[in-house]
Amino acid sequence: MMELARDSEIDLILTKSISRFGRNTVDMLQASLELCGCGG
Repeated sequence: MMELARDSEIDLILTKSISRFGRNTVDMLQASLELCGCGG
């Protein structure tokens, strides 16, 4: 999923719960920042 987002093949990721996006808080925050273009 992250690779597809990096390649601009997908532009929106919806999750029912933040725990479904990532189990490790640091990794989840880094991925969120990368996806929003805010850093990372």
